[in-house]
Amino acid sequence: MRWMEIAWADLGIKETAGPEATPAIVAYFRDAGRPDITSDEIAWCAAFVNACLSRSGVSIAAIPQGERTLARSCLKQGTKIDEPRVGCVAVLKRGEPWQGHTGFVTAWTADKIKLLSGNTSNSVTDQWFDRHLVIGLRWPEVPATSKEIAAKGSRIAAASRRQAKDVGIVGTSGASVPVVPAPTMPPEVPSLETIGQKASGLKGVVETLEGFLTFAQAKWPWIAGGLAAYFLGRMAYDAWVIRQARTEDHNEGWSPVVSPAPAEEDADAVL
Repeated sequence: MRWMEIAWADLGIKETAGPEATPAIVAYFRDAGRPDITSDEIAWCAAFVNACLSRSGVSIAAIPQGERTLARSCLKQGTKIDEPRVGCVAVLKRGEPWQGHTGFVTAWTADKIKLLSGNTSNSVTDQWFDRHLVIGLRWPEVPATSKEIAAKGSRIAAASRRQAKDVGIVGTSGASVPVVPAPTMPPEVPSLETIGQKASGLKGVVETLEGFLTFAQAKWPWIAGGLAAYFLGRMAYDAWVIRQARTEDHNEGWSPVVSPAPAEEDADAVL
C-alpha cells in the first residue's frame, strides 16, 4: 500500500514550538487541499491522513475541501468496512461530538487498536488506543468492479510477461548448455536367449500400445473434446477466482493480521 509507505516515512515528524511551523506539517495541509493553513498549531491528524492518500494517488474528492482538517470527515473516504485491516483509516471519538482523531491502522487486539497518525503527542506516532473509541473504519480506495480493475492491467500478468521475455533473452544469450555424457556399452554382450526373452516382452508392450493407439484414434475427437473442456473450464474458474480476489483486495485491503497485545505502559495514547 503506497499510502502506508508514505506515512511510515514521516514517523517522528514533530511540531515546532513557538510561532514557527514545521514545513512537513504545513505540507500536509497543502496536499490535503488546504494551502491556506500555514500553522502547525491547528489539529492536523486529518491533514496527515489526507495528504498521505493524495500523495499515493488515491482521490480524496469525496471529502469537501473545507472539511479535510476534520477527523470525522474521513468517514466519507473510500469504502466502509466492519473489521480492522492493516492500512485502513480508523476514526476515533474524542471530546465533543464534533471532535475526533484519525490515522492508519497498523495492528489491533480484542480491545486495543494501533494507529500510525499525526498530531498524537504533537508528532507522527504509531500508538495504541482503546478500541471502544473507534466510530468507523474505511478502506481508502473507492469501490470498483472487476472490469474497472482489469482495465488498469494486472501486475501479475505484467510480471509474467516480463518473466517470459527474460527467459527468451537468457535462452538466446549464449548461455552454456550442460553436456550429456555418451552412453557406455555394457561390459558383457547378452546371450541370444536373453535377447529373445526381452524381445518377446517388448513385443507384448508394443501390441498393448498398438491396441491403445487404435482405440484412441477411434475415440480421439471425444478425448480431445473432453480434455479441451476440462482445461478451458479450469482456466475460466481460475480467472474468476483472480478477478474476485483482486476486487476484494482493491475494495477492502489485505487479510487482517492480529498483533500481540500491547504492553500496559503503551496502551493509552495522548492526543
